[in-house]
Amino acid sequence: VEQQGVFKVLMLIPVAALVVVVMRLLVGLKTSGTFMPILIALAFLQTQLVTGLVLFITLVGVGLWIRSFLSHMNLLLVSRISAVIIVVIFMMATTAILSYKFGLDRALTVTFFPTIILSWTIERMSILWEEEGFHEVFLQGGGSLLVAVLSYLVMTNRIVEHLTFNFPELTLSLLAVILVLGKILIDLKMHLWDHLGVRGIKSGPPLVDALAKSGFLNDKGIDLGRTFNMIDSERSAMRIAAEQAASDARTAARED
Repeated sequence: VEQQGVFKVLMLIPVAALVVVVMRLLVGLKTSGTFMPILIALAFLQTQLVTGLVLFITLVGVGLWIRSFLSHMNLLLVSRISAVIIVVIFMMATTAILSYKFGLDRALTVTFFPTIILSWTIERMSILWEEEGFHEVFLQGGGSLLVAVLSYLVMTNRIVEHLTFNFPELTLSLLAVILVLGKILIDLKMHLWDHLGVRGIKSGPPLVDALAKSGFLNDKGIDLGRTFNMIDSERSAMRIAAEQAASDARTAARED
């Protein structure tokens, strides 16, 4: 029975991966880490959703507060990450002990959260807070929790559990869907860049900025698009200058 439980959870991971792909590539939702929401969703399977959300938000919130003190010590990255891991383990142990003392059995499941992932999430969010501000931390943290909750809801669906457990070959179908989505989107991006590079950007900078905000373009794509904008603008300016110079020359010839 225990082996069957492990196998059932294992076969649910591709379903969660499909949810992440759809939310990141089609919806354009930002997450803290590519597949960190899957690990959070797996922890939710053990802690239950509401309890897991409360524990995760509490651990990350307290971890960010403690991490802010470590940032003033100018530590090396390895030392800082190791310190965060120890702090996270101490918080998880404290939560488990207090939960046992007060008879809160649900909170004892805090130990199911992946310690290293929690520590790295706190470190990444702390750096993001320092560089981009609270708004970006809220977007990525909220996006990660939203994707994790959606993955949890899909993974706990009885029909999904039945199909993935009794028909493991359906995993190949999920693989095909993910590959098709990736291929369609990369072809769409290549077609877009062909349009931007060969014909020029007819809509100007607002087009690139809109695509950037939607998450469709990465940093390199944004820079390339803005470069095309600059080239197109420079060509237009040179053409106007040449036409103006020719007009001035004709005017001067007529006056002579």
